[in-house]
Amino acid sequence: MIKIIAETAWHHEGDIEYMKHLVSNICNKTTADYVKLHINIDFNEYMDSDHPSYKMLSSWVFSETQWLEIISIIRKSSKKLMLLVNDNKSVEFASMIKPEIVEIHAACLNVPLITKSVLNKVDKKTKIILGIGGSTTEEIDYAVNTFKYRDIVLMFGFQNYPTKFENINLNKIRTFQEKYPNLEFGYADHTSWDNENNNLATLIVAANGMSFIEKHVTSKPGLKRTDFSAAISIDLFNKIHED
Repeated sequence: MIKIIAETAWHHEGDIEYMKHLVSNICNKTTADYVKLHINIDFNEYMDSDHPSYKMLSSWVFSETQWLEIISIIRKSSKKLMLLVNDNKSVEFASMIKPEIVEIHAACLNVPLITKSVLNKVDKKTKIILGIGGSTTEEIDYAVNTFKYRDIVLMFGFQNYPTKFENINLNKIRTFQEKYPNLEFGYADHTSWDNENNNLATLIVAANGMSFIEKHVTSKPGLKRTDFSAAISIDLFNKIHED
């Protein structure tokens, strides 16, 4: 059975009450199997201070205490926890929390510090998702070899979103499925929230042997917040899961 991941990303924009409300709605009103959180603890490791978005994004970073508040909402529900780790301290945090899944974003694929930290600190029974959107064949092969003794999932996804269907590249997906027939695969869909074919686009890719499907979710579709362009309503999320 395909597992569905509800993605929160940076939609909170540093507003802890907004985030708790969103996570509560996901836990109480959706049929999601997993709730995914982007964890940043050491933002200076994640982004250089000269980056034009540094000042804004660094002000959005939650403390460990705030993350624990959010995670407690998920743990009190029937949902499983998925943490995307972006720096060494977030890996340490994840090792303490023991989520069901840890993800390495495509932007951090094969970054030595993150790779070593995940291999050494994350429980060997924890499933690891490797984001491979935008990665070359050589980069993907290297990552698969690095994590060959761990339970891994290769997560496809077109990162410049909202995604047009013609950019999904099913041929690439099928090529890697043939190359690694013993691995699990997932697809992080970023189709526009108001695309009339959002459901269909997701289902077409899901039908290609996916074990996981990831969708951004919001309580207020269309409201202009970070990642809103691909964040679908709770009703649409549940409809996709049902289909």
